[in-house]
Amino acid sequence: MPDVLDEPRTDGTATEPKRMTAEEFAAKHENDRVELIAGIVREKPMPNWEHGRICVRISSRLDLFAEKECGQVFSNDSFIRLRIPDHSSDTVYGPDVSFVSYERLPRGPLPRELSEIVPELVVEVKSPSDSWSYVFGKMGDYLRGGVSVVVILDPESQTGSVYRANANQMTLGIDDKLTIPEILPGFEVRVGDLFGV
Repeated sequence: MPDVLDEPRTDGTATEPKRMTAEEFAAKHENDRVELIAGIVREKPMPNWEHGRICVRISSRLDLFAEKECGQVFSNDSFIRLRIPDHSSDTVYGPDVSFVSYERLPRGPLPRELSEIVPELVVEVKSPSDSWSYVFGKMGDYLRGGVSVVVILDPESQTGSVYRANANQMTLGIDDKLTIPEILPGFEVRVGDLFGV
């Protein structure tokens, strides 16, 4: 993914990306398709139809299960700020789908400003433009930043991979059930249903 660079110089080359704080990033890029990774702004390509449909399938199932009892589901790249121990600069991601319990974010008005609240669960749908190194780097940032469980849905292989800090990756095929018992006890969905198969 390309960086968002400063203005081109007169010789036609671009200057090095300027590192930003999370507050500067939120103020400048609230409606842009970008993320802040270790202080550097990076573009996010527009997702395709398949990507959007998978996001709707997982977010609607999570929301129907969680909203009355235990928390709220967010989508559409809602900004989350991560404090990552080995990053000297701020990181702000916009996950495809995230879940935050009522313990972390009580019922009531939602914060309008950039928040320090970290979701317990993040779901990312791999886009064709995403390299696996980018996806794995992002997953690691989520876990080091306090997210408990990260799920990566890959439309190409029609698999779901579940990551937890200090635990092995779990890969699920289309007939396997995705469960997250430590966060959403009782929730389950067949992985193939998320891909429409």
